Amino acid sequence: MMRAFRDQRDAIPVMHASEVKILDLLMREPDMENSELAPRVKLSYGRVKNVMTGLLNKFGVSNRHQLVYEAKRRGYFPGMPLEKLYQYTGVQRTRQA
Repeated sequence: MMRAFRDQRDAIPVMHASEVKILDLLMREPDMENSELAPRVKLSYGRVKNVMTGLLNKFGVSNRHQLVYEAKRRGYFPGMPLEKLYQYTGVQRTRQA
């Protein structure tokens, strides 16, 4: 059963595919460096840095270990079917081009 959210700070933010891939890897291996993440998600090093900055901002944290902790606290797990979660919480997912 899914839990009800008190406010948006408890909800999992809407994420793009690259953010989900990187967060999934970090949840499994939190000590991975950006240079290790890049080839695994098939993105450039610079793009990984940008995606990490976006993830940190969306979760309201300042480093990757806090990101992993906050994602777990909000109920996120690697491979989570986010579309169902967004539908349940009423979050409107933006359309990707």
